[in-house]
Amino acid sequence: MAQQHGLAQTLVELADTLVADFDVVDFLHTLVLRCTELFDAAEAGLMLADQRGGLRVVASSSERALPLWCF
Repeated sequence: MAQQHGLAQTLVELADTLVADFDVVDFLHTLVLRCTELFDAAEAGLMLADQRGGLRVVASSSERALPLWCF
């Protein structure tokens, strides 16, 4: 039940940032931070595919985690 409450709070927090001038970098950073909290993970990262299908790191929960995502 606590995880569901945390998920609901996270969705509200993220929705509140989606205004005309929102910063996508801050949004994605908040998303990965909340994922570590919600899923009790040590680190989290978000990768997106570019036009050629290559993966790019777009957000990480910490600088320490970046080498994990850059392969």
